[in-house]
Amino acid sequence: LAAFLPETYVPDLDVRLYLYHRLTAIRDDDALHEFGRELRDRFGEPPKEVKNLLFAVRVKRLARAAGIEAIVSDGGALLLRRFSGWHFDKEQLAEVTGPGVRVALNQVRLDYVKLGRRWRKVLEEVLTIVAG
Repeated sequence: LAAFLPETYVPDLDVRLYLYHRLTAIRDDDALHEFGRELRDRFGEPPKEVKNLLFAVRVKRLARAAGIEAIVSDGGALLLRRFSGWHFDKEQLAEVTGPGVRVALNQVRLDYVKLGRRWRKVLEEVLTIVAG
């Protein structure tokens, strides 16, 4: 995903750097939503890159809470890998499994093609469930 604050959206370099610094300190969804609201109020409707950035911050936070070591792209799919010794519970993820989602012992595979536009929602659901 192209995830950044474009110069055309936040022209001042110092302000962009300050906003990136603030993003690193965000620890919960409320703070992230408030940050997004502030961007909208100050700079207008965010472009796709900014929306992707906010999504990436949310996913990163959820992944950390879920014990995810890595999220990597692999030939049209996303692979979520847990730290060594941590396993996925297939029963726990039963509500999100189906076409496009495969759960293995230490990874979950999300197929972009089968999930279509739903892939972001499904990714967030998986991470939320696993994070408990």
